[in-house]
Amino acid sequence: MLFTKVLYRRADRFASARQWVRELRVSDVPVSIYRVRYDRSSGPGGQNVNKVSTKCTLTIPGISRCEWFPSEVRGLLTKGVCVANPDESNAKQIVASTLSGRPSSYYYPANDKFIVRADETRSREQNRRLCLDKLVREIQDTCRFPGVENEATVSKWDSIKKQTNKIRLEGKRQVSEKKSARKKPRLDLY
Repeated sequence: MLFTKVLYRRADRFASARQWVRELRVSDVPVSIYRVRYDRSSGPGGQNVNKVSTKCTLTIPGISRCEWFPSEVRGLLTKGVCVANPDESNAKQIVASTLSGRPSSYYYPANDKFIVRADETRSREQNRRLCLDKLVREIQDTCRFPGVENEATVSKWDSIKKQTNKIRLEGKRQVSEKKSARKKPRLDLY
């Protein structure tokens, strides 16, 4: 029962980060956390591509220390995993991880930067908007948090775990008896 109470409390730790990710929009991203650089594009545009720098590179430097992101989101984007440290020493840790278990493909750990590029259109502003769209979509696709499990589910899985363990130990006991029956009898006379 202690584990169930801890499970409710620990899963609630991810509730604010889950809500932050769910409600994140392009308009919410503050201009102060990223830098934008424009370069010559290799995308469509004909001769315009050779004359105008429309390729947008959006960089968020020092993302592992960026306070705008919740710490759980930073952990998922930079490490691929986020551990909720339990309050009690006998409680299990609840882990949130990306589907691949790896950090985001836009994260560059050597420089601690998050870099997103776009050169799909002929317009600088549209490419910048596409970069921000890619950033928000990457955050929403990458960040998955465990949900709050109800008591019935926890007790069901506890009983399944106990039953499985009982079956496993019974199988081990049978194998042990079979092997001990193969041994030669000891004829120790005292």
